[in-house]
Amino acid sequence: MKDLNLSQLGKKIGDVFKRFHMTIFIVVIAVGLIAAVLMLNSTINRSTDSSSLNDGSEATGFDQATMDKVQKLQEINQSKSSTKLPGGRINPFVE
Repeated sequence: MKDLNLSQLGKKIGDVFKRFHMTIFIVVIAVGLIAAVLMLNSTINRSTDSSSLNDGSEATGFDQATMDKVQKLQEINQSKSSTKLPGGRINPFVE
């Protein structure tokens, strides 16, 4: 059985790192990028998960004054909907 002292073991580990330093670096970077992508993906999936959203089961109500204001706004917008272009111009959005 061989006796390995601490200096020989350290030298062997140092030789391995000297030989494979670029491979170890690339593997560490790749693992870090994969972990970042997976964490980002899980965050995006959690934010778009519709099961945690309110499905409308809670009753929401408006008071009558608010409903009247909204109705007035709709009436004002509908009455001004007939917009006419000035004469001599061509509307580029009409086919």
